[in-house]
Amino acid sequence: MTGKSRSPKTPSVTGKSPPDFKSTTTASESYSSPALTAIKNVLSNPKAQKVLLQLYRLSQSEHKRNGKCSPDVGVSREKDLVAVLAYFMKGVDYKLDNNLPEDVLVLGEKISIKNFSDSASFKVKWTSDGFKAREAISSLCNPDYDHPHLIAINIIKKQQLKVHLIANTTIKSVISQMGENAFSSATGKNNRGVELSKPALTLLKKGTAHVVTILGANLDSDIEDPIEKRRCLIDKFMAE
Repeated sequence: MTGKSRSPKTPSVTGKSPPDFKSTTTASESYSSPALTAIKNVLSNPKAQKVLLQLYRLSQSEHKRNGKCSPDVGVSREKDLVAVLAYFMKGVDYKLDNNLPEDVLVLGEKISIKNFSDSASFKVKWTSDGFKAREAISSLCNPDYDHPHLIAINIIKKQQLKVHLIANTTIKSVISQMGENAFSSATGKNNRGVELSKPALTLLKKGTAHVVTILGANLDSDIEDPIEKRRCLIDKFMAE
C-alpha cells in the first residue's frame, strides 16, 4: 500500500478509467492489470487455495501466544501467499530489499500484501513516533507517490478468506478523493504507524478489480502452542 516516487513506473494497466467511488462499483467495472489478473487466476485454483490455507494454519499456530495471534503473524502470512504465487506461476520476484514498500514483484508490477479482519483495517506504514506518522501521511497523499497494487485479504474467522485485488490507480483515486482522511495515525503511547482509515478501505473494496473468495478457512491447527510444537521437535531430535 505504501510506496515512493521513483522509476521505473509500474506498467500501465488496461481497462476503463478509474471508477467513480460515489456510486456502487462492481469488480468487473474496476481497473485491473496483467499482474492482478494472473494472481486472480492462481488464487481461483482449488489446489492453490488448499495449500494457502494449510500455510496460513501453520503460520497462525506459530504466532499464537496465550490463545491469541500476535501482530507479527501478518509477516508470515505475506510469505505464505508469495510462496503460493511463486509455486503456481512464473514471473514472481520476491528477493527484494526490506525497506521497499512492495512485498513482491509479479510480472514486473509492484504488489503489497495486507491481511485484515472484519473489525479492523491495517497498517500501511510503520513509523517511530507520531511526528513521523504525520510526515508519512503527507508523503502518502503526494500525487507523485508511487503506490504498489494491493492484495488485501479479509480474514473472516473460521469461515472464509476474501481476497481483494486492487490496482494502484484505484488507490490513487481514493486518496485523491479523500486526502489525508484516507489515513489515520494512532495516538497515546502506541502511536507508531499509519493505518488506512475504515472509510478508505470501504471505497477501495468497492473499487476492487477482482475478488476471490476461499471457503473453509478454519485456520486452527492441530498444535496451537508454538512452544509445544518445539518440544515435539526436541523429542524428535533427541531420538535421532
